[in-house]
Amino acid sequence: MKIDFIVVGAAKSGTTSLFYYLNNHPDIFIPDVKECRFFSKLDKNFKGLGAEYYSNEGITDDNDYRNLFAGNEDKVCGDISNDYLYYSTRSIENIKKYVGTQVKIIIILRNPVERAFSSYMHHIREGWETLSFREALDHEEQRLADNWGWTYHFKRAGLYSQSVKEYIDNFDNVKIYTYEDLRNLDWLLNDICSFLNVDENVINVSSVEKFNESGRPRSKFIHDFSNGRGIFANIIKPIVKYLIPKSLINKAKRKISNVNLIRESIKSEDKNYLIYYYKNDIHKLETIIRKDLSNWLDK
Repeated sequence: MKIDFIVVGAAKSGTTSLFYYLNNHPDIFIPDVKECRFFSKLDKNFKGLGAEYYSNEGITDDNDYRNLFAGNEDKVCGDISNDYLYYSTRSIENIKKYVGTQVKIIIILRNPVERAFSSYMHHIREGWETLSFREALDHEEQRLADNWGWTYHFKRAGLYSQSVKEYIDNFDNVKIYTYEDLRNLDWLLNDICSFLNVDENVINVSSVEKFNESGRPRSKFIHDFSNGRGIFANIIKPIVKYLIPKSLINKAKRKISNVNLIRESIKSEDKNYLIYYYKNDIHKLETIIRKDLSNWLDK
């Protein structure tokens, strides 16, 4: 099975941006199925208010997964699936089984407090959450017990240290970035290209876009329409696809969706609660990756 690199997460840490930018490199191939979820091999029986769709989807058949990359063997092939970090133990076992230990692993980590709130607002955006942020945090253990999809694990998904250590211990080539590195996008992409042994300064970032932003939609109709949902969208979709290139359609959809979103900020009491929750794990992570993360603990 030809897989040269895997971006394992974390969720809401810029992996969607990496997906679009890296796919613009002529020597890199990532399937259109951004979240293959093949190596996590999850049982497809999660519950929830809609977001469990992601946990219950994914490629499970060996041949189906292999066929995603068919015809691109001459390129550097990659898989970007965020649940590989959260479900690190089973994902690592399967990656080693199917691909081996020489595959290149990329991890991008975000301040877990920001990540938790961004994930919550993503669920609000899609209509998958009805509780307040603090209520959702307080209900997390019960949701875990009731087998809700892992994206509802807003707190737990930000406990990175053990999963990161497992990847470092099991693979020879692991590259770790933080969400802050996206601010220097040219450097980040060139560094990844160097890591993957493909030409640098090839990916065009002259028009930097924001991908998969979180927020509360001003208009549900506009949000559904920009994401190709609803009766009106279904009527005009075949016409638009015929007249306009797919890349321009996707760009317009993202622009409309982003303009329609109201950005909200985390409450100070919720932020302080999560800083206390994550403090020990952040200190462990600092030791593991040898990086100062003290700004993640700023109140």
